[in-house]
Amino acid sequence: LHFGYAIEAACRDGFTRYDFLGGRGKHSDYKARFGGERTGLATWQVIRSPVLKAMYAAFDRVSRRVQDGH
Repeated sequence: LHFGYAIEAACRDGFTRYDFLGGRGKHSDYKARFGGERTGLATWQVIRSPVLKAMYAAFDRVSRRVQDGH
C-alpha cells in the first residue's frame, strides 16, 4: 500500500522513473545481478528528539562499517 501511494505521488510530481531496486539486500547485493543502471541513492531522516537522533546516527555508522566489511 505504501509503495502505491509513493508511486502515485511521484507521478503527480512529474517523475518518469520509480526504482524499486534501491539499496542492498539483507545478505548480499543481489539487486545488482538484475543489470539495471546504477544511480545514486539518498536517504533522509528527520528526527526531532536529540536522543533518538544520536541513536540513529550511531546505528547508521555501525551499519555502514558492517556493510563495508570493517
